[in-house]
Amino acid sequence: MATLLGDNSASKECEGSSEANAITTDNTDNAIQQAINGLKTEFSSKLDGLLSAVNSVKSELDSCQKRISETEERISNAEDDIVFLQRRAESLEVAKLTSKLDSFENRSRGE
Repeated sequence: MATLLGDNSASKECEGSSEANAITTDNTDNAIQQAINGLKTEFSSKLDGLLSAVNSVKSELDSCQKRISETEERISNAEDDIVFLQRRAESLEVAKLTSKLDSFENRSRGE
């Protein structure tokens, strides 16, 4: 009978050990879950800050692109105006020189 009691107490010790392992596993699982939730919260807040910064940079970039497009258009218009004014200046210079030439020719005939 002593053998039976010894075996019986050994099996009770195993059962107690299994329950302790289950409790330890549950505590470990809870600690891991809490750590994961903490990391999720931390990453979420950092990601929100990063997305905010990216959106700010995107907004500034869009503004710069708009200003560059407007500047390119103004430069193109100014270049077109320069070409037109150069041709007009050449035309006026030719007209002025032609007028002077006519005036010199008329004076030389009159003398």
